[in-house]
This record gives sequence, C-alpha cells and structure tokens, in this order.
Amino acid sequence: MGGDCSEKFFFLRFWMWEYTRRAAQNKGKLAMELAAGRFRDGDGRIFYYGELDGFDFFFYEGKQCFYDDSNQILCSIVSNNFDYLSPNHIACSHSKSLLKIRPRIENNMIVDVVLDLNYPLEVILREIKYLYGQKDLVESMVSGTQEKDANYLEIRGEKLYYAIKEKNKSIQRVKINNISRAIGLWLWDYLDEHNIAWEYRAKSYAAFRGQYQNPRKPEYYIDKYQRDSQLSDLLERTRECIEKKEVLPVG
Repeated sequence: MGGDCSEKFFFLRFWMWEYTRRAAQNKGKLAMELAAGRFRDGDGRIFYYGELDGFDFFFYEGKQCFYDDSNQILCSIVSNNFDYLSPNHIACSHSKSLLKIRPRIENNMIVDVVLDLNYPLEVILREIKYLYGQKDLVESMVSGTQEKDANYLEIRGEKLYYAIKEKNKSIQRVKINNISRAIGLWLWDYLDEHNIAWEYRAKSYAAFRGQYQNPRKPEYYIDKYQRDSQLSDLLERTRECIEKKEVLPVG
C-alpha cells in the first residue's frame, strides 16, 4: 500500500467509508452528489467531484475511486482482485500530515486540531509530537495570539495524547477481516435493495447461499459461514457498524 501508513489504515478507511455511506442519514445522498458533481474538463473528459459525510471524492469516468456495491467487493475478494478503493477522508487527504489545523480564537483557545483516529497509533503520536514541537508555526497561523495561549497548547497536547490512547484501545482490537465484513455488507444490502424487514432477515441468508455457496458456481464459492447463526452474527454487527458509522469488531 506504500507510504508511512500500514495496511490497517487503508482497511479502516475503506470500511469506514462503506459503513458511512449506508447510514440512514446518508441514504440517497451519494447518488445526489454524483449527479450534481458531474463535470467536463478542458479536454471534454467527464469527471466527478463531491463530498459525503467527511469523505471527498474526485475521479474521472471509468476510473471510479470506490466500489458500486457490496457484490463487487465480495467478488473481488473471492477472485483475489480486491483493493481498498475509497475516497479520501477530509482529515486524511493531506500528503504529509493527518492533522489539519483550523485557526480559531475562542476562550483563549488557539487552534482546533482535526485528526483521523483510524490511523495507526504510532503515526498519530508522531504527528502530534511534531505539531507540539512547532508552537511558533502554529502561533503564527492565528493573529493576536497571546503568550498564555502557548501554555494552553502544551496542556491540551497532553490531554489529546491520553484521549487518543484510549480511543486506540478499541481500534487495535479490530482485525483485518475483509471477507467477514464483505459478507455482512452483502446481507445488509440484500435486505435494503429488496425492502425486506429486519424480522425476515433470514431471507438474505438463503440468497447468499444461492450466490456464494452454490456448487454450480465454484469460481465464487465461499466455504466459511455455513450456519445461519454465523450469518446472523455478521449481519447484526454490520448493522451496528452502519448505525454508529464506526469500524467495530466483526467476525
């Protein structure tokens, strides 16, 4: 995957995108963004630009930066062609830093620091160490900064450090398990696309078996999760991830 970030960062960003785009408050918004964000460049090529709940995307027609649906995701995993296709998270889109400084003066606070806690802990702490070692640079971004504010910046840095450590306790427990999450997402999408009520969710299990546990389709056969109880667990955890828009442990 390259760069300073581990595979876990790309894994977390990918699944955060897939869960976020399916959240109830975002339903239908991606299609609207794509329709409104369709443009042509100077050479007549069509490109798309838009934003959805903290993610921004830009891509030319035919080179989409995310999967259309969970069936594409699952097929790509089974056929060993999977890649972590997802838009940039706004707080992750900077090439050299995951920290975005927003100048603000309010009750003697110097800055807001926006960061993505899905980065590996060691990367986050390295960036924070750099930021708080560059107080002069930060102060110069805000007009009218007073000396006492610089002391507050140091104190805030300590509080931020401990908050991130607590947050990352749960993040570190998340395993890279794309197949489990893709199955859960497929089940969720099946219910949504066919307008099936939650109490009849077992219908999605039969559909999944017909598609991915069918001996007549050996090229896409998945031998894991043969029992209803296993599929039910994946679907329930997927629902929780979507409702909270978080990458929680699954499988």
